Amino acid sequence: MTGYSPVARIVVYGGTDLAGANLDDTWEWTGANWTRMSPPSSPSARKEIAFAYDSWRGRALLFGGYPRIGDTWVYSRSAATLGVVATETTTGVVPRGRTGLMVTARVVNAGANAVGLTTATLRFLGVNSVDRSSGYTVSAARSNASSLSGNSSALLTFTVDVASGAAVGWTTIQALVGGTDLVTNRSSSASVADQPASFTVTAGPATPPALVFGRLQAPARVSVDETFFATVAVANSGETTAAVSSAVLGFPGVGLSASALAGNPSQLGGGASGRFRFRIEVLSGAATGDRTATLALVATAVPGGETAGRTQPLTGTVRVLLAVSLGLGAGPNLISLPLVPETTSGQRLDSAGLMQLTSATALGRLRADRRFEFLLPGTTPISLGSGEAYVLLCQPPARAVRLEGLAWPDAARSQTVKPPIAAVGYPFVPSATLEDLRSAAGASYIVETRVGRDGRSRYEIYLPPTTPTSSARAGAGYLLNVPLEKTLRFP
Repeated sequence: MTGYSPVARIVVYGGTDLAGANLDDTWEWTGANWTRMSPPSSPSARKEIAFAYDSWRGRALLFGGYPRIGDTWVYSRSAATLGVVATETTTGVVPRGRTGLMVTARVVNAGANAVGLTTATLRFLGVNSVDRSSGYTVSAARSNASSLSGNSSALLTFTVDVASGAAVGWTTIQALVGGTDLVTNRSSSASVADQPASFTVTAGPATPPALVFGRLQAPARVSVDETFFATVAVANSGETTAAVSSAVLGFPGVGLSASALAGNPSQLGGGASGRFRFRIEVLSGAATGDRTATLALVATAVPGGETAGRTQPLTGTVRVLLAVSLGLGAGPNLISLPLVPETTSGQRLDSAGLMQLTSATALGRLRADRRFEFLLPGTTPISLGSGEAYVLLCQPPARAVRLEGLAWPDAARSQTVKPPIAAVGYPFVPSATLEDLRSAAGASYIVETRVGRDGRSRYEIYLPPTTPTSSARAGAGYLLNVPLEKTLRFP
């Protein structure tokens, strides 16, 4: 243990733990707190060392220890070391006379000692590092950090005014920072950024903002009652900054509601770009199919105040789909299609695709001659229609299968039923009851299937007034006895 006067601390190294094992850790005591230090290299574990502070050189010396070791080590905290990682600005083209240009610089202290910042400004260099700083007035933000602790960084902000006589052409921005090591009182400075910002100074009047919209970045497929996020990249190809006051994303038709997220760019400098993000809700009743979007930005030129906004349809589409879950048990399941089912690639699903999706071993349908026909995997597939019921034979276990697709056209709301039996299902998500369906079809009873607690499908019959009515289900199929041929308009 020894004192270490540059930081008014006591340094402890080595010793033994409660089990008697030698230690190799370094600790500093401030008078109130212990801090474990992590020097880049340390002596081996030992005890009974000779440890003293060398006030002439400002360091601590360690010698020997047990077991018998005759080496010498120096302990010295690293001095504050300033560096500039990067400078950044929001624009790539700056006209003479531009005011209020914002520039930031990321400054780091790579040393262990804290440093107080005494100077912070910018330097502007032309081709061949010619100093052009006389053409610029730099003001540091009052909120900038005044000191940096060891191994830390800070973002410094500056406001720059470009003189009317500033040199034109390519210009690189460097940050100049200086400070004093708060332990040794020695100075430290840095002036070169690893990633310096740059812009081009133009001689004539700056061209007005010109906003260019990119492609709508969003999921290719979304479902009703789903929420998703979309992004649009916007570039300003003009030389003047565009101050953005409003960003609205709209979808023609009904059912898609978009709201701008917090943190979207409030301005786009000349030659700069930004990304605008939106949250979109797909409401119940949304029109299905491929939907395009229109972006409207309200913006003004800075300086000048001229209107610089733009409204334009975007490239890229979002496919809005209905979704329904089919509950399938082991055995025969009566199902129907409340939507036009399609694959993830947008192809319409046929009988083979439905069997593959549901892992069914067979699909049955009621033919025009009122006989049931069962299709097996590998047989010629058939198209699946609206308003019809099908039978899926499934193996255990019970499962839920998600179907996605477009809404059927309005013509699908009518279905011709013939005696003595009809197999029907709602071509939309119903809000009616089984009694409504029975009454509309003129049937005396309705047969459906449900999944039991044992995971097997079971038949249930609605026979008024013996059994109570229940709600019609999306994706359920129904067998009805009908006395006469008629056109059924689904209630």
